[in-house]
Amino acid sequence: GGYGKRRPGSAGGRPFISYLGTHPDDEETDPDGLDQAARMKIEDQAISLIISLESELNRTPDGNPGFDLFEANEDGQPVRWVEVKSMTGSLENRPVGLSRTQFDCARAKGDSYWLYVVEYATDAVKARVLRIQNPVGHARTFTFDRGWCQIAQTEPLESTQPKA
Repeated sequence: GGYGKRRPGSAGGRPFISYLGTHPDDEETDPDGLDQAARMKIEDQAISLIISLESELNRTPDGNPGFDLFEANEDGQPVRWVEVKSMTGSLENRPVGLSRTQFDCARAKGDSYWLYVVEYATDAVKARVLRIQNPVGHARTFTFDRGWCQIAQTEPLESTQPKA
């Protein structure tokens, strides 16, 4: 028992809400309403907090595609990759997302890839790190909603049936 059908839109009885962007060139506003300098500062605060908690992690150069931190083995080879997302609030207030590059990196690295979400990153007392191992591997469905209408082909399809 306990392995019955799950309702669509649920994971173990918990509802999930996911978003997928289809236009990477769209100019998006910062989800916390921050300018670029403030966004970079909050990202740096989040990364510094994580490194203070996990000193085995190393920074990558700014703008590194796919991940922000890595853990190396004795030979200096990366063995764990971490993408950091920081926010002024919590996941209750807004989602975080992975870029296509980050998604592809997560898929390739599997259980060695982690998504760290730092909630309340600007508040030293409330800051909290959520660690999600293999976020792509844990996704079981991709839900397509009305947002996909923007790129959907809507013209009538020609019939493949022979004309009588």
